[in-house]
Amino acid sequence: MRALFYVLGAVTRPGGFVVSNDRTQLTTMKVLSLGMAGSTNIAKTQHAVIIHRDDTGKQTETQVDLKKC
Repeated sequence: MRALFYVLGAVTRPGGFVVSNDRTQLTTMKVLSLGMAGSTNIAKTQHAVIIHRDDTGKQTETQVDLKKC
């Protein structure tokens, strides 16, 4: 199964990423490690927001405290 996700914001490598493993194994830290090969000097390094759109098009936002990951 392939999944497409985007990492945006004050990160070194923003953009879209395709992963071909099981989406259930895709953790927040794995996603962030792809986009945050390094963060910029204005990044809030303890905070992130996951924005998800389900199959019906409904968008939800989940705040993530990166200190707890």
